[in-house]
Amino acid sequence: MVNPVAPRCPQCGSPVTDESATLIRHSYGSPVVWNESWWQQPPRCFACGFELQSDVTVKTGHSSPVQEGHSQIQIQPGVSLAWTFLDYLDYCPFIEIQISRTFAAESGGLAQQERIRLTPEEWQAIAAQLQGPLQPLVHQQSWWIDTT
Repeated sequence: MVNPVAPRCPQCGSPVTDESATLIRHSYGSPVVWNESWWQQPPRCFACGFELQSDVTVKTGHSSPVQEGHSQIQIQPGVSLAWTFLDYLDYCPFIEIQISRTFAAESGGLAQQERIRLTPEEWQAIAAQLQGPLQPLVHQQSWWIDTT
């Protein structure tokens, strides 16, 4: 379902995009969406300029006896473009998460760099599972063994 009404900014409470811009209809019956300009410019609140992306550091991941592990997490929106028919260009929004870790696993575990792009619907499905039946997964704890 297409919704031309922008959600409210978490900082100022105003619509995150200019509502008058969403009233412009495209040719050939293309739907109007509130976020269509974000593929060309940074995602900011139209009213207050609040940046709708995040850069967070958390203590997590592998650690050593002399250095604590941490992850740098960047979250930002993006748009994937695909020619899905002869004259049909499809714009699909995604949310990208990039993670840089202090330490990487030897093989098959946590990599030093990770990047994933998923649609909002995919992220919502994952969040619903992690807040619902898979909730114990987010409460797992690390442990270590001294092999000397």
